[in-house]
Amino acid sequence: MYTELVHILDYYFNQIVATARRRSQERALKVLNAKKSPAGDLMRLSAVSSADSGIDDFPYIDFGDDLTTPIITARPFEGHGPRKKPWEATLSAKIVLWANEAIDLTWRLTEVHIAKIVFIVVAVFAAKNICALYVPLVILVSLALLLPSALSSVLSLVMCAYLCVVAVLKMIYQLSHFPDLSFVNNGEVCNATRTFPEWVGIKKETDTWQLLGGMVMAIIVLALQSVVVYRQRHYRRMRGIPESNSDRVFPSFHIDEFDHSLVHCMKFIVDFGFYKFGYEISIIMMAMNAWVRMDMLAAVMCVWLGLFVLNRRSVCRKLWYIFVIYLAVLFPLQYVIYVGLPEDSCLAYPWDHLFGGPSGSTKNVNFDIWMGLSNYAVDWPAENLIVDFFLLLIASCQLTVFRTEGTDNDSIFVNEDYHLKPNNPRYDFIATQRSFVDFIKIGVFHYGHWITLIMTLIAGIGGTSLFALGYIMLTFWILWQGNNLYVMNARTNTFKSTLAKWKTLLSYTVFCMFCKVALQLVGCVFLEWFYDGGGLHKSMRCTIRQLFSIVCVNSVMQARKVAGAGPLFPGETDLDRTCSVVPQEAQIGFDAIALGFLVFQIRIFHSWFFQHCMVEYRSEIILANRFGLEQFVAG
Repeated sequence: MYTELVHILDYYFNQIVATARRRSQERALKVLNAKKSPAGDLMRLSAVSSADSGIDDFPYIDFGDDLTTPIITARPFEGHGPRKKPWEATLSAKIVLWANEAIDLTWRLTEVHIAKIVFIVVAVFAAKNICALYVPLVILVSLALLLPSALSSVLSLVMCAYLCVVAVLKMIYQLSHFPDLSFVNNGEVCNATRTFPEWVGIKKETDTWQLLGGMVMAIIVLALQSVVVYRQRHYRRMRGIPESNSDRVFPSFHIDEFDHSLVHCMKFIVDFGFYKFGYEISIIMMAMNAWVRMDMLAAVMCVWLGLFVLNRRSVCRKLWYIFVIYLAVLFPLQYVIYVGLPEDSCLAYPWDHLFGGPSGSTKNVNFDIWMGLSNYAVDWPAENLIVDFFLLLIASCQLTVFRTEGTDNDSIFVNEDYHLKPNNPRYDFIATQRSFVDFIKIGVFHYGHWITLIMTLIAGIGGTSLFALGYIMLTFWILWQGNNLYVMNARTNTFKSTLAKWKTLLSYTVFCMFCKVALQLVGCVFLEWFYDGGGLHKSMRCTIRQLFSIVCVNSVMQARKVAGAGPLFPGETDLDRTCSVVPQEAQIGFDAIALGFLVFQIRIFHSWFFQHCMVEYRSEIILANRFGLEQFVAG
């Protein structure tokens, strides 16, 4: 029974296979004949559309086949692993695409900023290792930032060659056959603590990385600059990209597209952020420089601040050349002063005994620190040189912007015509929000002046001195008038008078910074006058000290005190107990933060975007007055 059933099934299966094979061959012959006949297209269409056996739907029948090759062909070998699904193949392709775009973006970003990275590494390395051997290196960095960018690559090669020579000399000095020059010491008479080789910058070391680690890193970065430049040059040449795009991270991005989306906004910040706001960033860096230094050069920096923030951009553009030259000379000069003379030479500086007593007395040393003069008793910190370098770097970049910007960043109020401008080229982002960037613009332009006033108020309520009182009075003077300042009412508040009020607050901020820095001379050198000075009663002297928050906050002097240099004068502890002053009130940190907000806010006032805010303020006041009038009539 079972055997017969198997034979029957096998018979019917063979019949089905034979029928399918015969029909397939017949259809192939029909297709071949149809191609040779005039009505071939119609026959081909009918053959494809027939569905008598279902075998026609398979795509392995070739109309041009001569029936000499097999009808069914094997699939190509795809490996023994599982086949990828379509979405897996798409995801892997996207990951590869994103990785290539990220690598390309990294190369472009590195190419744009590689020169700055090189200068930062070299300058920080030299500042952390103050010695005579690196004076030429600092001079080369200053020249590279002062001269046009075309010469920076040449000077980078010179710096790389110089560092290689220094590294070879240091390694030769480590050889056992080379004598230790530490015995060359004539400083026993003047109790010198540093030998001549240490002043030069060479000494015997057992740790090779400590000897050459920083220098090797600087050489690697200098070599990396050439690698990046030549690789990108070859990349653009192979793809026909013009060299004019070498200074842009996103060459296809246009500056007017910044508010299309957050991605466009980020591209704008990367490519055009410094171009549009480099001047304000430079002003903030100048304030930070004064904050870190708190010495005579910081007071001079406050004078520069006053010159820039109180003049028009066209005037600042002309003064900026002088300012960059000043910084380019100051940076290497400060380094040379910090290196000083060899201590074991026992040569005295002309200012060592300015106030009598030994050169190492507290008053003489503190005066030299505040004036920035060489002194054997001072271990100069690297922070002062680093902030000087960063200010020089940013000012040099801003000088390039001034050369190329033309009138792009100038005020919209030409010839002091402080009125609402018709035909505003910027769309009304307050009435219509096209992207999330418009909400950010509302926060910055529409409500930014309130945030700025809050920051200046914080600078005032953070202390009890006369300077803090001035902040509070000026801030409330502006807050009292609210949005009425921006409606351009010719009878009450013109926009020119509004800008004058904000300029007054900005000027007062710079004035406070200058006074606090200048009073460091009194607080660090002549503080003993408040303890035993004549002419005024002791309580009056204490009142003066507390009103102006006179206390020494210079970081170098505080570091010496912590290291065991002793008090500023013998009665300092008693004075601080009977007439205490909070050191934070003598700092200019809050002043610098308020200054940053103020310079950006004044830039906002001179923009097209703020014109829409002024229209909105005027509309709010008109509606409020109309509502009040209706309520009065109804009452």
